[in-house]
Amino acid sequence: MSTMGNGILRGLAALTLVAGFALSAGTGATSISCPRSTILPTLGHCAAGTVPVYRVFDGRIDTNHRYTIERSVRDQMVALGWVAEGDGPDFVVMCAPQ
Repeated sequence: MSTMGNGILRGLAALTLVAGFALSAGTGATSISCPRSTILPTLGHCAAGTVPVYRVFDGRIDTNHRYTIERSVRDQMVALGWVAEGDGPDFVVMCAPQ
């Protein structure tokens, strides 16, 4: 994660704090476990009381994904060459409780 800027790391931390995701870092890898209350969006839109979660993919063969609840962080990573994944026009991958 050393290639990501501080704003991107803050976005990942916000995901952990706001949405209740468990974020753990290992040797060269980060894993995220989702709470059971995470739901899928409907055509890319989240229900009231939930926030969109965005996912980006680095396009490499070793398959690295990053998750954030901040669209600006997702957009910064896309500008760095990551690929936005998800549903609907805003590429929402899931919804998390507020």
